Amino acid sequence: MTTCRRGIFVKLLLNALVFVTGTAAAGPSVFEHVNVVPMTTGTVLRDYTVVTDGDHIVAVGKASDVSIPPNALRIAAEGKYLVPGLHDMHAHFFGGKDGAECILRLHALNGVTTILNMRGTSGALEMRGQVARGERIGPTIFTTSPILGNADPNPKTYEKGVEAVEEFHAQGYDFIKVYNQIPAEGYRGVVETAHRLGMPVIGHAVRAVGIEGAIASGQHVAHMEEFIYGYFGEDLNEAAIAPLATRLKDAGICVVATLITYHNIIRQVEDIQKMLASPGIEYLPQALVKNWFPEMNTYLRGFNQQDVDSRLRPAFEFQRKLTKRFRAAGVPIMTGTDCTIPIVVPGYALHDELAELVDAGLTPYQAIEAATAAPAKFLGVFDNVGSIEQGKRADLILLEDNPLENIRNTQHRAGVMVRGRWFDKDEVRRLLEELKPTATSS
Repeated sequence: MTTCRRGIFVKLLLNALVFVTGTAAAGPSVFEHVNVVPMTTGTVLRDYTVVTDGDHIVAVGKASDVSIPPNALRIAAEGKYLVPGLHDMHAHFFGGKDGAECILRLHALNGVTTILNMRGTSGALEMRGQVARGERIGPTIFTTSPILGNADPNPKTYEKGVEAVEEFHAQGYDFIKVYNQIPAEGYRGVVETAHRLGMPVIGHAVRAVGIEGAIASGQHVAHMEEFIYGYFGEDLNEAAIAPLATRLKDAGICVVATLITYHNIIRQVEDIQKMLASPGIEYLPQALVKNWFPEMNTYLRGFNQQDVDSRLRPAFEFQRKLTKRFRAAGVPIMTGTDCTIPIVVPGYALHDELAELVDAGLTPYQAIEAATAAPAKFLGVFDNVGSIEQGKRADLILLEDNPLENIRNTQHRAGVMVRGRWFDKDEVRRLLEELKPTATSS
C-alpha cells in the first residue's frame, strides 16, 4: 500500500538485479567503520558496520558489536558515508537497443537502483523481465502504460478509457500514464477503471480537467511545472500555494519534481555548447543524442533568450517555491529527471536533481528522502528498499563525504552496491568505458 492514497495497491515484481549473466547471489560483504545515513532518522550513525549477504543487508550496528563473517569482502569504508540506492521516478528509454542498454547501466552505476519508466511499451515490459532474471544490466524497473492522451492511444469516450486501462492491466503494466489531451469523459473512464483494478494513475495535468480533476481523482503529478499549466496559469499567485498544498496533502497526491528537466531547458537556450559537455553524454549512442545538438534541438527552435527572461525563468523560480512549500505542508515530493530528453543524462541527472531540490529550499536530508524513502513508500516497497536496515535489499552508495553537509557530495562516490554486488569506482569507470565503442559506432 502507498502512503500517498488510501486503497491503492501496487502490484510488484521484486526484481533480481545482477551485473553478469545469471542469477548467482553475491557472497558476504562488509562496510566496516562506516558512517551510515539510514534514512530512518536525520542523524548519521557514526562508526557502524554494515554486513550484506546475497542481495540483502544482514547486520547494521556499532562496529564494536557486529561480527565479521569469514571470507567476507571487506570494503574500504572507514570515514566514508553509506546511503541507500536512489530512485528516478520519471525515466524514459530512447535510442533503440544500444540506447536501452546504455541507459540501464548509466542509472545503476550512478547509484540509481530503481526507476519508474514513464512511457510504457512492450519493449519496456520485456526489459523489466530481463533485468529481473539477470539477463541485462540495470536497476529495478517499474513501468507505466503507454501514454494515454499524447497522440495514440487517446481514449475519447468513457468506454474507450475503460477499455484501454483493462488492456494495459492485462498486459502487466504497473501504472497508468495520462497526458494532456484526454477528453473529460475519457479521463473519467481511465481513472475509475484504474482505481477498480488497483493501478495508480500518474501523469500531466490533463487539460480538460486540470489539477482540480487530478485532485478529485487521486492522480499523482509527474512534473512540478504541470501546476502552472493546470492550475496557476500566467498569474503565478503565491497566495494560492498554501491552500493548494493542503488539498494535495489531504487527497494523498504525490508529486515528482523534475526541476532539473525545466532548468536544463533554460541552460540549453543560454549556452548549448556548455550543456553538450555535461558528464555522461560521451557514453550515450549517437542515435539518441543527435537530437540534442543545435541543428535539431527542439528547445533551441522553440525558445530564445527573451523567452527565458520573460517566461521560463519566472516559471522555474515559481516551481522552486511550489517544491519548498508543498514539502513543508507534507506533500510527498519525489525525484525524477525525465531522462533522456535533451540534455538530461540518465543516472547523472538524478544527482543534479538532488542539488536542485536543495537549491529550492529543501534540506539535504529532505532531498535524499525524496530519492529514497518517499518513492519506496509510493511504490509500496519500503519494507524492502529506501533505507539502510537489517533485512532490506543491499542497494547502497558509498560516498567520500557527508551528503547531509553538502548534497553535491552524492556525486563523490567510492562505489555502488546493487543487490549485494559491489562495484568500486575503478570498476564503475571500467564498466562505463565499455559503453564508448557502442556510443561511437551507432
